[in-house]
Amino acid sequence: MPTCSHCKSFHLFGKKDALGSFCNDKCLREGKLKAVANTIPPELLQRRIAEIHGGNCPRCSGGGPVDVHTTHEVWSAVVLTSWKSIPALSCKSCGVKRQIGALTFSGFLGWWGFPFGLILTPIQVVRNLVGMLGGPRRDQPSQLLVDTVTRYLAAEFAAQQRATAVNAGAQQYVPPPLPSNAG
Repeated sequence: MPTCSHCKSFHLFGKKDALGSFCNDKCLREGKLKAVANTIPPELLQRRIAEIHGGNCPRCSGGGPVDVHTTHEVWSAVVLTSWKSIPALSCKSCGVKRQIGALTFSGFLGWWGFPFGLILTPIQVVRNLVGMLGGPRRDQPSQLLVDTVTRYLAAEFAAQQRATAVNAGAQQYVPPPLPSNAG
């Protein structure tokens, strides 16, 4: 059985590309971004990571360091339970505020489903507490920030490559001559 080149899961049907075999379109896009990311000059990547980490918070415009802070939420209604984790670029203060909000949301709305609400609510609450008390180190960017900036730059590079290809194609296109009215 083939294995997805991105997520490493097994699949019967999928997408094949020069980069490998992928289980779905999302993994194919991620595989292409990873290939583009490998072409980014390391000094450009390191400079951009340092700029973001040492820059102002995109949420409050306060001083950094800026990193990726993740909130964890769960809500339940009788037999339905939904949970998610949401990463966001911010300073520690903004990250903690978001985590307090997610903890409060989950604390009120997470318990109402059986059995998963009763199981997942304490897990998501503890994950928020751990993020609030710990979180990324202040002196160096987290691996999650490095991965996020890498994906962002890869997407920018891919967009530039597509724009360049489109512009090159437009410059090469010569419309056919109009038919003459002589007849």
